[in-house]
Order: sequence, then structure tokens, then C-alpha cells
Amino acid sequence: MKYKISKNQIDKIAFPFLDKEFEGIEKYKAKYFDGIVFKKPDEEFGALGYKKNKTLWIYYKFIDKISSFFSLEDLDAQELIGRWAEDRLQIEVRYTIRLGKGIRADS
Repeated sequence: MKYKISKNQIDKIAFPFLDKEFEGIEKYKAKYFDGIVFKKPDEEFGALGYKKNKTLWIYYKFIDKISSFFSLEDLDAQELIGRWAEDRLQIEVRYTIRLGKGIRADS
């Protein structure tokens, strides 16, 4: 049986999960990416990239993890991560893009 869950309800459940997943991420200047990168200080590559055109680039492994854990379609998981980024990182997200690999950032 399927249940209809509102975006607000899924956000209340998923945001704490994403808080743990992205705990400790910081903003870095990108090396080969025209934007900023959000990554943990001890990692070489970022999981999230953000460009001035309000596009959030999301490393595919995080999309797959969220899709699997919350039984969401990939696009729904991308939107969820975008809403989390708007709320927690205080950025405006208009578009989300699935990224095939992490984004290298200056340390």
C-alpha cells in the first residue's frame, strides 16, 4: 500500500538525516568548477557544487543513497537535497543536476 506524504512531512524526516550526512561540510573555492563547493575539510572532492545561476550540482552517490533510503525517485531525491541546501546552507536553488563525480576544491 502506498501513502501520500507531503513535501513538508518528508522534509521533517529527511532533513535530520541529511544533517548527519553533510555534517561538517564547509564552503570552498572550486579548482575546476565555476562556482563554490561544499565538502568536508578532510575530503578532496565535494559532494555539492553551487553556481551563481542558482544551480546545485549533487554527487550521484548522495542522490542514490537518499533515493534508496526514503524510497524516492531520483528527481524527488534531488529536489529534497535542494530544499535542504536552501534551508541549511542559505542558498537559493532553482535547479539541481546529478553529478557523475565529486568536484575538486581548493583546500
